[in-house]
Amino acid sequence: MKTKMVFMIVALALLSLSLVAFSAIEPVSAVFNGYRGRDPLTVPTCSDDCDGTGVMQDIGRGGVVGGVGRGRMGSIGAGAAQEPLSASEVDGLILAIEEEYKARAFYEYIIEQFGAESPFVEIAASEAKHVQVLLRQADKYGVAYPVYDPSIYEFPAFSNIDEVYQAGIDAEVADAELYDMLFTVTTHSDLIRVYTNLKTASLENHLVAFQTYLGN
Repeated sequence: MKTKMVFMIVALALLSLSLVAFSAIEPVSAVFNGYRGRDPLTVPTCSDDCDGTGVMQDIGRGGVVGGVGRGRMGSIGAGAAQEPLSASEVDGLILAIEEEYKARAFYEYIIEQFGAESPFVEIAASEAKHVQVLLRQADKYGVAYPVYDPSIYEFPAFSNIDEVYQAGIDAEVADAELYDMLFTVTTHSDLIRVYTNLKTASLENHLVAFQTYLGN
């Protein structure tokens, strides 16, 4: 009888510990989701990249094609958080978000000036999706970030469309250079995957599109 009681006490203790451990497991993204308001214009549908099965669409020659070497960009690096980000990684992630914010604002500005034409419409939509990829990383690691506000940016007046194409080329090259810098301060593999794919989108899709349109 005594042995049976000891067995029951041990079993109850183990059950209690397992319940405590289970309740403590909660994704960081669940805790911080909604910490800052979302711009409804940039919330992707699950056919884009919510569950890792959708193909992120980017711009290439001749119109919209599968992004990043025609590969899948859905939820790249969006799994469980690793150890906390370093201060440099936090700063870098915020820089990346602000860079993609500015890119989106730039292409929206061009659309206002020159109309809803290719490749600007497709690239603006692509930049909005890129922002969402980065925001999911920020949510996952509990990094506070600024809310998208296109009114804070000032862009020059362009006299012709070729000037716009060249500005797009310059912007995409600068975007890629930023990610090159971020690689030097980033050790988290999920962030590196995200930055790599965003850099590839800039150089192999957006940049190529502008170079092609400028050459026509």
